[in-house]
Amino acid sequence: MALVLELQTQVAKHTSAVDILTRQRERAEALAEERNPNAGHFLVRLVAFNRAALEFGSSLNLTAGDDPRLKKGALAKRLLTLLAEIDRYDGMPEEDPVKAKNALIRYQEAKDFGTTGFFGSDTYYWMVRDHIELDRGA
Repeated sequence: MALVLELQTQVAKHTSAVDILTRQRERAEALAEERNPNAGHFLVRLVAFNRAALEFGSSLNLTAGDDPRLKKGALAKRLLTLLAEIDRYDGMPEEDPVKAKNALIRYQEAKDFGTTGFFGSDTYYWMVRDHIELDRGA
């Protein structure tokens, strides 16, 4: 019985250490993403964008709120860049939440979304799907 308790204690310590290392890795990746959000493969950048969007809740409304600390301008540019890469935005990506929201609405309308103007899991899914289709066609 003592051996089982000792093993359970060791497993718990190991699990705790792994959890700490995982959190540190995730923090390091998030910091690297903040420094250069446009680096890496499309899907990596889309995941990072989605993670940043989730800080605002289950869906992101780029034009709601006027608090400059929300950094929606940077998110807008990232979204426009991603939409451009799947051939869904022709303009120059810039930190303009209104342009990004309008481009998002056009994209969602082309996909027959019931509700438009919010970046959420459905938009994420369709962007992944469109990227895969473009990648296959290349």
